[in-house]
Amino acid sequence: NFSLDLEWRWVMRVFGIPAYLVTALCIGAGLDAVYCFRPMTRYLAAALVFLLILLPFAAHYHDNDKSDYFWAHDYAKNILDSMPHGAVFIPEADHAAFPALYLQIVEGFRTDITIGRKYGYVDLGIVPGFPDERRRDIGEFPFRRYEPEIFAWLLEHDSRPVYFSRPPRLPKSLGIRFVPAGLVFRALRPGEEEIPRDYWAEYTWRGLNQDLQWPLNIPPNDYTIRLILLEIAMARTREDFQAGEFDIGLARLEEALDFYGRDVTSLNNAGVLCARHGLDAPARNYFTEALRHDPDNPAATSNLDRLK
Repeated sequence: NFSLDLEWRWVMRVFGIPAYLVTALCIGAGLDAVYCFRPMTRYLAAALVFLLILLPFAAHYHDNDKSDYFWAHDYAKNILDSMPHGAVFIPEADHAAFPALYLQIVEGFRTDITIGRKYGYVDLGIVPGFPDERRRDIGEFPFRRYEPEIFAWLLEHDSRPVYFSRPPRLPKSLGIRFVPAGLVFRALRPGEEEIPRDYWAEYTWRGLNQDLQWPLNIPPNDYTIRLILLEIAMARTREDFQAGEFDIGLARLEEALDFYGRDVTSLNNAGVLCARHGLDAPARNYFTEALRHDPDNPAATSNLDRLK
């Protein structure tokens, strides 16, 4: 009973892989039977094999051509390269974690950074002094409900810079602030000050121009590209709003939603971004549109009620 938003529709595509495998085996067995049936059919079998390879290759070449595909590489490299030595990075999703792990393990890039969530779970190795009793209670693969406790302990007992793809909810008594740092957020402990920095001038993207306008020549139906470009637009929209450039930010947000796809998740996130900056009317419109896609969505329903 997975959601029908863009992310889950993309994730669920992997369940077709066993069917493709079985089909390939059946085709191979069938061609072998044709080949062995009588000598004259061997030419037919050879022609069928050739066509079965050539026709899908030609029909789907453009969709699968990744010769200039640098999105995941540049995304992870920009994030890691923007962090100080010895930082801790807590990615939220696979597209943030896996490319960063690849760069570290395969290319040896920024191995000084500790990636705190590798395969969906927070790695308790980021908190070496975490109490043994709590470590036993939480287990090797902590549920999400334990993460605030782990992150709070990390920020209270460790001096390393800590970055998050998405800021966690921590007790206000800790005095932790989360400030945008380009595509991620840095956690600032009490007494730590934000250092102004133009991350967008430091980032490099192969496929985007200096103004980060939407590229025209990209593989169709590639969810990762759409997600990365949406994150870029949301982060820059947040900065537009903070600078009081509301019209520019809203235009950028609309362009990003049209490019990514207006599903319940993207619309709800756009509504939250607007609501946090006092743009009540656009926020209400986004939440309402999200509920037209999924009338029972709890996040959009709750956010619209809070806004009212």
